[in-house]
Amino acid sequence: MFDRIMPARSAIRRVTGLVLALSLMAGCGDTGATSGDAGEGNDTAKTASKEYQLAPLPVKLPEPAFLGTPAHLVEAGLRFDPDAPERRPEFLAPSDVQNVALGKPVTSSDPHPIIGSLDLVTNGDKNARDADYVELGFGPQWVQIDLEREYDIYAIVFWQRHDAAIVYNAVIVQVSNDPEFKEGVTILFNNDHDNSAGLGIGEDYQFVSNHEGKLVDAGGVRARYFRVQSSGNTLDDFSHFTEVEVWAR
Repeated sequence: MFDRIMPARSAIRRVTGLVLALSLMAGCGDTGATSGDAGEGNDTAKTASKEYQLAPLPVKLPEPAFLGTPAHLVEAGLRFDPDAPERRPEFLAPSDVQNVALGKPVTSSDPHPIIGSLDLVTNGDKNARDADYVELGFGPQWVQIDLEREYDIYAIVFWQRHDAAIVYNAVIVQVSNDPEFKEGVTILFNNDHDNSAGLGIGEDYQFVSNHEGKLVDAGGVRARYFRVQSSGNTLDDFSHFTEVEVWAR
């Protein structure tokens, strides 16, 4: 069933000026995801970056509810990136990308959320308030967004519950043109280290859910449907989703 899934490795998910420029010159994603690293010293990358007007992703962050990573999470033996910076660096993307998920329809593996409603996921409100997130049931649960047409997707930023320092389990981000996610699925992020969700063992790091959200490099992959899932967290057994932004052109 998942023999056509193509996991994206973290080493190839760093979009550089060269990769973006080549993607744009080739018709903006007709062949799917791009990969590779041009390196800082590549003159072609520098020229292409100027020509195609790369700019920092214009993500507006909510107010933080806490700062840093609490000691009890560090001591819990979770798989954090030892080289992660304290603040997320700027992410460069074509200057004309937009959040194409805003206001788009949302479905879920749990059609009857415990708290909130599914429309909260794309309503533009990412604050750390109880009224701003949807709470789904036990086990692996996902939310899915229909972008209503295909786009070249460069970055995805999603917020789960972030009113406290929480680490979610088995977080997996996927895109596809199949609404059932049975064919042509690309996995962009997977930190399910023990394959509890049955989509393969993930090599990505765990992370603390905070006001910055989690940014996933999509590399210009072309798709219509987006799905993110998790399976409980360090606080309780539920999955929460506050907001999803899909930055595309």
